[in-house]
Amino acid sequence: MDTKLFWKSQLAAVLPPQNQCDLLVCYYMENINWLYQAIHVPSFRRQYAAFWTGSVQDIDLIWLSLLYTIISISALLIPVELVEAMGFEHSTIRNLSHIWHSASRQALYSGEYESKPCLLQLQTFLATQLYWLSTKNIEAMNS
Repeated sequence: MDTKLFWKSQLAAVLPPQNQCDLLVCYYMENINWLYQAIHVPSFRRQYAAFWTGSVQDIDLIWLSLLYTIISISALLIPVELVEAMGFEHSTIRNLSHIWHSASRQALYSGEYESKPCLLQLQTFLATQLYWLSTKNIEAMNS
């Protein structure tokens, strides 16, 4: 089996349902992205719409890494009172944040980010700074 296709299908399966993902992305864009403005919102939204209508074979792993970064940061920073309105258990949302952060890292590795530098990687790394700051993982920022 093709390794990239394997990771595309595995990583796509870890995402929350589209409606929950929509809400997490929206929360990020409306409440978090303006801090660093690392993400070009129109480009991201265009790719996001294509992602949900495309096939697993069409997934760009580096872009998927950015999506996971966005939802992991939202899950980490979202106020508790909004968590249940989005359909998540308030007791599990922070743990999901860490799972999605790990999925982001796996998508980067599977997408061979080291051999093919691109703008999406930079956006992912810039956005990930917020995750590391929020989890007080300063060592990761310095590596």
